[in-house]
Amino acid sequence: MNELCDSVSKQKEVLVAQGVEKLKILGFSKVTIHTILKDEMYQLYFLSFLNSKSNCNNNEIIAINELKALILKVLKV
Repeated sequence: MNELCDSVSKQKEVLVAQGVEKLKILGFSKVTIHTILKDEMYQLYFLSFLNSKSNCNNNEIIAINELKALILKVLKV
């Protein structure tokens, strides 16, 4: 169980880093791993990025779902 949690946690880190790189490609030069989950504009683009992911393994699916749930929770507050 601990290995699964570690793997999912690592996958979330990878997804956030990929999201930052994707947003930088789109022109958001100031986005960082610290701001991608805090700024509403970045969150919306990151959600779009997560929704577009395909061919994911089980750990990636869990990580994506957890990140999407976190973002949606923050956006509703």
